[in-house]
Order: sequence, then C-alpha cells, then structure tokens
Amino acid sequence: MSLELEKNIIQNLKCKHCYDKVITPFYDDKGTAFCCQGCRSVYEILHSNGLENFYSIQERTGDYTKAVKNISHSKFSYLNTSDFLKKYSYSSNNRFIMTFYLEGVHCLACLWLIEKLPELVSNVERATLNLGKSLVEVELKAGEQDFSRAASTLNHLGYKPFPISNSVEEASFRKKEDRSLLIKIGIAGAAMMNIMLYSGSIYVGATGSYISYFGNISLLLCLPVVLYSALPFYQSALGALKRKSINIDIPLSLAIIAGFILSTYFVFTGSAHHYFDSLSTLTFLILSSRYLLRKVQHTGFDKKNLASFFQQGIIRRINTNGKIEEIHSDQIKVEDTLVVMPGDIIQADGTLVKGETKLNLSTLTGESIPVLHKKGSFVYMGSLNVGQEIEIKVLAIEQETRLGKILGEVERQNNQKSHYFLLTDRISKYFITAILFLTSISFVFNFIFFTLEESLMRSLALIIVTCPCALGLATTLVFSRIMSMSAKMGIIIKSEQSIEALAKAENLFFDKTGTLTYGDFSLHQVTRYKKAHIPYSIEEIVFSLESHSSHPIAKALVNWTSAYAQKTLRTIKWAQYEEHIGRGVRGFYNNIEYEIHSVRSEGEDTTIFLFENQSPLASFILKDQVRKEALPFLNSLRNKKFNLFLSSGDKSPIVEKVAKELSFPRLHVQSELSPEAMAQWIRDYKNAVFIGDGANDTLALSQASASISMHGAAEVSLKSSDAFLYRNDLMLVEHLLANSKQAIRLVKQNLSFSLFYNIVGASLAIFGFIGPLEAAILMPLSSFTVLLNTIYGTRYEYLQKKGVSNGDH
Repeated sequence: MSLELEKNIIQNLKCKHCYDKVITPFYDDKGTAFCCQGCRSVYEILHSNGLENFYSIQERTGDYTKAVKNISHSKFSYLNTSDFLKKYSYSSNNRFIMTFYLEGVHCLACLWLIEKLPELVSNVERATLNLGKSLVEVELKAGEQDFSRAASTLNHLGYKPFPISNSVEEASFRKKEDRSLLIKIGIAGAAMMNIMLYSGSIYVGATGSYISYFGNISLLLCLPVVLYSALPFYQSALGALKRKSINIDIPLSLAIIAGFILSTYFVFTGSAHHYFDSLSTLTFLILSSRYLLRKVQHTGFDKKNLASFFQQGIIRRINTNGKIEEIHSDQIKVEDTLVVMPGDIIQADGTLVKGETKLNLSTLTGESIPVLHKKGSFVYMGSLNVGQEIEIKVLAIEQETRLGKILGEVERQNNQKSHYFLLTDRISKYFITAILFLTSISFVFNFIFFTLEESLMRSLALIIVTCPCALGLATTLVFSRIMSMSAKMGIIIKSEQSIEALAKAENLFFDKTGTLTYGDFSLHQVTRYKKAHIPYSIEEIVFSLESHSSHPIAKALVNWTSAYAQKTLRTIKWAQYEEHIGRGVRGFYNNIEYEIHSVRSEGEDTTIFLFENQSPLASFILKDQVRKEALPFLNSLRNKKFNLFLSSGDKSPIVEKVAKELSFPRLHVQSELSPEAMAQWIRDYKNAVFIGDGANDTLALSQASASISMHGAAEVSLKSSDAFLYRNDLMLVEHLLANSKQAIRLVKQNLSFSLFYNIVGASLAIFGFIGPLEAAILMPLSSFTVLLNTIYGTRYEYLQKKGVSNGDH
C-alpha cells in the first residue's frame, strides 16, 4: 500500500476519545481508531468501569476533551510518605484531604469524570473539582492515607496531577495579621457605639453635670481607640517620615491626635462640644475599609511561581540502602543521587555519574538537537533526557541552579515599572502635597468665614475623602493580575514595561521554523527497495529497532509503523541490540545485521535508511509541517487589523511554499535572512513585535519594540524577549496581545475614575457638603470600584474569551 493511499484512507478518521483528527491512527482490538495511545488507554478504562456517559456529556455540550498525550505510569508512592503528607495534606474527622492541580481539565465531561473517582478508587471518599482553577480536592475514607492510588488513576485518565502545598505557615501568618486588625476594628466599633449613646444624649439636650459626666465617659471610651486601634495609622506615618516621604496617614494621624487633644480640652473646660464620636467612627470606618481592601487584594494578587512550569512531580532517588525510592521534586537535596529515565526532565544541576545519554537542552538554549552527555558531564535542571537511563549526583537545587537563577532574574525584572506606574506614583506624591496645601488654605478660608469647629470638620473631611488609595491600586493590581492570569495560561511576562510595549503592537513578525511550523519530524515519504530476508515486514523491523529509543526520529518512525497496527505488530527478539548515540540503532537476527543509519540533512528534509547487512531495504524522508492551527490563528490576527510578516533564514522555495499556504502577501515575506538582516528588517517598522523560537532569533528578539518567544529557549528567551510561552500553543500569542491591551485599558479606566472621584470629593468637602463621617464612608468606595473593575476585567474565563474574539486591536 502506497503512503499516499494510506493518507487518503485515514484523513477523515476522528479519535473515538477526543474527536481530534487522526494523523497516525492507534487501533484497539475492535479496530477503533485513536489519535494516540493515551486516548486509547483512557477509552478502555472508562468502558471497563461503566463510565461511557463521559462521551454522552461531550456530545450534549459540544465541548470535547483534549488528546491524552504522554501518559506517565509512575506509582506516586512518594505521596504517602509522612513528611510529604505533613506538608501537602490535612486531616478532618480522621480523613486525609489533599489538593491536586490537574493538567488537561477542559470541560463539563472532565468535571463529571473526575468526580466519579470514588467509583474507580476504593479508598477515596470524595473528589471535588474546581473547574475554573483545575484544582481537585481528594478526600480519603476514614483511616486511609494512600493518595498514590487516586493520583495514579487520575494520571491514567489523562489528567496529570500535581499536589498543591497547604501553605500552613503562610496561612497562619496571614490569619494572625487579620486577627490583630479585627481586634482593633472590634474595639473601635464597640467604643463608637457606646460613645454615640452618650453624645446623642448631649445632642438632644442633656444639661448640667450630665454634660461633664457623659464627656468623661466618652473620653475614657475613646482612649483605647486612639492609643491602640489607630496604631496602624501612626506606624505608617512614622515609616513615611523616616523615609523622608509623604503618605496619607501623616495628615490622618495628625487629625486624630489633634481632634483627641482638642476634645479632651473641651471636656476639662466643661464644653459640650467634643469629637470623640467622630474620631471613633472615623477610625472604625477606615480600619474596616482597609481590612476589606486587604481581603480583596489577597484575592487579586496571585504569586507567579515561574519555576513550577519546569517541575516534574515524581523523582527517583537512590537511598542509603542502594534502592530506588520515589520522592517529590521539593525533597531533593544536594549530594543526592537521582535516577533519570528516558523522557524525564532533570530536576537539579549536577554531574552525570553513570551511563551516557542525549539531552534536549532546548529549554535552556533553544537548540532542539539532542546533545551527547557522557560520564562526568555537567547536566542542568530543565534538560529533557531523550536517550538512556542515567544517574546524576546533585550539586545545586532550586534557586541555585542555572535555570533557577534565570527565573530569579525574570522575577526581579518583573519589578521594572511601566510608564503608567511611574506616572501614577508621581501623581500620588504631588497629589498628597497638593491636598496638604489645599487643606491649609481651606482651614484658613473656613476659619475666616465660619467657626473653628466648622473649619476643622471641613479640613478633616477633605483629608479623609481624598485618600489616594485608589490611585495606588490603579496600576499595581492590574499588572499583577494580568501577569498572574497569563502565567496560568502558560505565558511568562517579563515586566510591566513588557505589557505596555506589547499593548502597542501593530506589526507582527513571525519566524517560520518552530513557530508557524511544528519544528518536529513527521514522515513525508517512504521508499522500499526490497524485502527482508527474514519473515518480518519492514514495519516490524523498524518498530523493533526504534521502539527502544527515545530519539525524536525514532518516535516519528514508531508512529508511522502504528498506522499498520490493525493488529499488534510482532516484535523481533534481537540476539544483540545496540543504540549508538549520534549514529543510530542496530540489531542482529539470525546473524543478519539490521541498522537504521545516522541522519543526513537535505535542506529542511531529513533522510535516513534501513539497512540489511549494509544494503538498503528502505529510506525515509522526514519533514517539518505547518501547524494545523496556524492559518486560523493568522486570520484571526488579520481580522484584528494587525500587519503580519514572515521571516526565515531558510531557502526561498521552502519559505514561499509556507507563505502561500498561510496567505502572507509577497511583500511581507523574506527568506534566507541572516540574523543581522532579519533584525534590520524588523527595526524599520514601528511598534514591531517579533515572535520566534531558538537561539538564532536572539538578535531579532532584542531589536523589536517587543518580542515573544515560543516554547524552547528559556535562557535566551527570558533574557532577550518580553514574554515566553511555555506551552507550545500559537493561540497564546493572541491571548498575550489581548491581555496586554486589556491591562492598559483597565489602567486608564482606573486612573480616570480615581482622579474624577478625588476632584469631586475634595470639592464637596471644601464647601461643607460632606463631613468627616460621610467622607469616611465615601473614601473606600473609590478603592473598591478600582478593585472590582480590575478583578472583573481580568477574570481568567473573560481573558480566555477575549483573547480569541474578533474585536479591534
């Protein structure tokens, strides 16, 4: 059967599990086709456990699950160790509970299936999924502590589980702070209500000794408010003075202290006028508003743990008894000896102490060709083992690794402030100075035309109502939320300046290889020269040789042989088998040598040969392919009025073919470009954004107004570009651009509202339309409006939908 005919037969096949188009089919015993072995495994699990309704839900909602790639068969035994349970689980009513982040959660059918976990695992009492956050809380039955069975089952279903720390220390510290603030609020509230009873009596006509009696009681009740509840204002004011700066707590503290001293003076002189009720109410309202702001901010600001993108849940360590044990990545220690299997990501920097292998260093260098590492070689965290099983001795972990230092530098660069933040900071400083000056003018003006009491009330109301809290939140919260939500999507944004630059994007330059194409091998042509001298087909020989290898070419050939797997391929038992790293694989059967020869490149094509006793049996041409989502993605950008360009260092015929397939105008395409020429071409355009992948793109990344690096070169990308897409998904580029524009839109909205509110509030206070109490009520409204506007405008679901909408850019 010719390869062309095979393609025609399978081109209309859809996977029975995920409904994706089948490129290379995997068949079960009944001849049902799947896009990958993972989907086939999950399909069999669901049917063997009577959970076929999963597919009915998908059909009703029209929302289909994603293909299940690279199922790991790890045992997750490390989840059951006492140290790990202490850090990652908690107990309630003698039942252990652990939370997992699940990769691959997609739709309502996923929700239904995951919450059926108790029917699949006997020791699970409950599984509750937060679909929006992809978090599942697994509760075991009373007396059970084995989470590995639940995690392994989720993994086999295609949802890779990552345990989430319960953060007891952080939660305890935050709870302690909240409790202290609530006590201050409670004292101020209790004092306020009691003082109002006595003040109300004076207001309605109490005379004689009652005025002095009620005044003294109010003074005593107000003391804990001024001396304890208002402490946060004094501490903030003193801190600002020590830094030789100004903040709103300075005039607020002065107003509270001055109001208390003046009221005490009035009480001792027998006057019926004092402000204890106003002071206690003011303290209560401002503390309450700040507490509520604090709670909302904890919701709004999410930490961005960049290193988690590169972590692998299960690590194999050789213990003191020489046996292999499974641990979590955060349990690795310096001097440990780790076993790294083919397909594993190395989790620490160290030295290779046993074996030799090829490592894919694309995460660090952008170069996808595996590099040979022998005993004694230095290995880096983030490298993918595509060769043999090896052992490494750990020399550095976490922040001390090469990758950890890179990510640490990115997190420090996240502190680079945008033009909008610096503008807001300047406005806030000038604003406070202006308010203090305006308060002084207002006091003098009102003292001339009104009473001392009226001038004090109006001045105090002005200070309170113009608190620039909303200005401070206007930019910080927006950028933090956008970075956090983008990180959840798989996008690492370097800094606030990067968001601002990406929001101005007009001209988008795409590198071809690895960006608009897969940058991976797929079989393009097979040429058969003769039959083998043994009773096995060429497909079975290739499968038997390459199924032991983790090389990308081996995977492409194994996938090709699976197209013939109407029944299981027979595996040859080699008398001798060898994999020569950097050359190929070889096996001997009945004294006949079979070898898949080393790679030879022809342009973008890669040709390899299958030899029988050094005589060719077949040849295979492998090519890179245009991503299936590339054209819809580019058309969506065109609908948003972006100008699109294609650049490449490849030969003209190859680039022109891709350009035609993706509808690039001829004048927007350049081929055979050197890095310097590519950078110069980009420099000629205003607000140009370069989207590329690989070390060769470094110069172009650095010369564009803004740059986006696709999955691959973390070290180069995080230093040279404004954003790094850890997930190899073109649609993330569109999400990133939309997120950046949404950030600037929200910042402008927040700044406009904050300034408008403060101008109106100041005017009302100066002319006596509002007093200190009304000002204390109105003051937090501006901050809450900014917070709610930001949180509503940066909802994960909203950003996902907005990123693929057809609105203007």
